[in-house]
Amino acid sequence: MGRPNIGALGMAIALQMGAIAPPSIAQAAPLEEQATEVADRLVGTLSTVHQALTSRRVADVRMVTCPVTVTDAAPAPGVSFLYQEQAIALNPEQPYRQRFLRIAPYPASQSVESTAWKPPELAPWVGLCQKPLAQRQVRLADLGSPLCQVYLKPAGDRFVGATPPEGCPSNFRGATRVTNQIVLEADRMETWDRGFDAAGQQVWGAQDESYQFRRLDPASRDAEVDAIARRLHGAFVAQGQPEATYEGCVVRPDGISSLSSPLLFLEKREGDRLQFQRFAWFQRTQTGSLQALLYPPQPAAAVSCQGPQRPSLAAISPDVFSVCLYNFVREGDAFVGRRTNPCALDPETTSPLPDTLRISLTEDTLEILEQPTNSEEGPNSGNLDPQRPYQGIIYRLRQR
Repeated sequence: MGRPNIGALGMAIALQMGAIAPPSIAQAAPLEEQATEVADRLVGTLSTVHQALTSRRVADVRMVTCPVTVTDAAPAPGVSFLYQEQAIALNPEQPYRQRFLRIAPYPASQSVESTAWKPPELAPWVGLCQKPLAQRQVRLADLGSPLCQVYLKPAGDRFVGATPPEGCPSNFRGATRVTNQIVLEADRMETWDRGFDAAGQQVWGAQDESYQFRRLDPASRDAEVDAIARRLHGAFVAQGQPEATYEGCVVRPDGISSLSSPLLFLEKREGDRLQFQRFAWFQRTQTGSLQALLYPPQPAAAVSCQGPQRPSLAAISPDVFSVCLYNFVREGDAFVGRRTNPCALDPETTSPLPDTLRISLTEDTLEILEQPTNSEEGPNSGNLDPQRPYQGIIYRLRQR
């Protein structure tokens, strides 16, 4: 396979966008129209994948929202009912949060009210949004009891809202109440969802940054490809060898607003001595296999995951005859990759590059089987030390 054309390449309280909105929202628009606009923006799929690839504190979450028909509810201007479920992207069939929403005008505060309802029976509704609208019919009794309200008002081309100041009751993960602030745009949403215990201490949720959701075409992202890249992003320390570190960071896209598949820069060090640098491009092949292609950087490129010179596409070496190729499979909670070629720089090279033979990725560990290089030569030299056997090293995520 040739080098890919790289240049072409729980949170929230029940809100999500979908439809394209006009460039601005007239403050004087009737509340019924504002409520309809909010409901239109909520329908679709929303994802935190772009944030999750660069922040270990954020999970890769998919939210799916769709209209439903409540057969025994009297129609009213501007009132819409929606169904929403949130799931980790790797397990969309196992949502950890399911809600019905009622979006309606709220004249008392000249705002749009979004009320969340938790259905008493959860299992029957999993995957509801995958059914045609004619089959998405429920009754008022199916909605359950209302849990919380968010009140939104237009602000320019956004809707901005929050829960009441006292928050809403909760019994989730040690919290007795939850609060949320929301900024809803045409193609994205930010939420500050927080849970507090009985003493008023925050026990989960947003800290110094919001959860950042973007509108997503589910066919444009591969959850397993993203998961492999996400697990390599971060700083790791070898077990029993505190000087041995491994680090991965997302590559700056150089003007490309979004890469359909992630590109990472990886480097391995022992103390101050650099041992290894690679760019790693992740993809799913036409045959359905998961694959990583590793490229060396340009010889003169001074790049690192630390400091001001962050990696960019321009630092990838263009003169590569062949690259290191890995095939990955999912084994339980881990992704296991095995090298499938000798990783030679060109046909004249007899010594393969010192790339890993096997790597196992979990949420917080890397287990690597490799043959060490000659320690007296520079990084990326490609000269293996025949006197040293293959060894397995476990790197654990370093908490920051």
